[in-house]
Amino acid sequence: MQRTLSLSIPFDYLTDEYFKNCRKNGFGAFELSVAYDKYDCLDLPKIAKIARDNGLDTRSFHLPFQPFDTLNIAGLSRELRGNSVRYLSEWLKKAADADFRYAVIHPSGEPIAEENREESMLGAMDSLSVLADICDRAGIVLAVENLPRTCLGNCSDEIMRLISVSPSLRVCFDTNHLLIQAQLSSMDAVKEKLVTVRVSDYACANVRHWLPGEGKTDWVSIMDKFDEIGYAGAFTYELGFVSRTIMREHPLTPAEIKQNFDELNERNPLTMRGTHYKKLGKWDPIE
Repeated sequence: MQRTLSLSIPFDYLTDEYFKNCRKNGFGAFELSVAYDKYDCLDLPKIAKIARDNGLDTRSFHLPFQPFDTLNIAGLSRELRGNSVRYLSEWLKKAADADFRYAVIHPSGEPIAEENREESMLGAMDSLSVLADICDRAGIVLAVENLPRTCLGNCSDEIMRLISVSPSLRVCFDTNHLLIQAQLSSMDAVKEKLVTVRVSDYACANVRHWLPGEGKTDWVSIMDKFDEIGYAGAFTYELGFVSRTIMREHPLTPAEIKQNFDELNERNPLTMRGTHYKKLGKWDPIE
C-alpha cells in the first residue's frame, strides 16, 4: 500500500536547501514541529511556501505543548485551560491560513496523579470540544496524539473517549509512545479515526525517537497492520537527528530515512544507523 513519506522537520532544518534535499529523496510531505521556545520565531506562510515550492505537502502542524505550567488543555485550573485554548486557537488559525491540512495536539501535560485523572480527562474533553469547533470554522482537522506514561491518551480507550466530544476530531498515532498497550491493538481500535502517523522506534520502556530498527518494535507486524487497516496517509518520521540516547556518526540524512522507509515497505532487514549507550536514564545516557 502506498503511503506518503513525510518528516517532522526541526527548526534549524527549515531551509530551502533542506526541503530540496527531502524532495530529491522522495519525501512528499512534512510536519512542522519545533521546540516550544521556537514557535514565536516561525513565519508559517514563508515556511509553507518554501515547502510547496519544493513539492512538499504542508501535511501537518504540531501545536505547542510546553511548558506544562502555562500550556495544558487538561490542567486542573480552569484559568490554565482557558488560557491554553485561547493560545492554541491562534496557532490553529495561523496553520489553517498557511494551508496546513492537519493540526496535531497533545491532550495533556504530565505527570497526572491517578486521583486527578478523571478531572483532567473531563477538562481535556471540554478544551478539545472548543478547539474542534474552531478547527471546523478555520478549515483544518485536529488530530489527538496518543501519549506515554501518565499523560492522557496513553491507551486507545482514552484516545477514543477524548475524541468522542466532536465528530470532526481525529487521531494521530505515534508508534513510539505506547507503554501500557500493545501497538497492534491500539491501531485496530483507532483505525476508523486515524489520519496521520508519527514514526520512530523505542525500547518499549520509554520514549526514544530512534530510527526504525534501532529499538524493539516488530516493524513487519506494524507494517502488515497498516496494510490491513488500509492506512494510506502520511508516514511522518519523528526522529532525534542527533539523539541524546543513541550514538551517531552524523545527523540522520533524508537519504538514510528514505532507505529506512523503503526497507520497511519491502519488509527487508533494517539498517542500523546508531549505537546504543549501555545505560539509559529517562532521557539521557548515564555516564
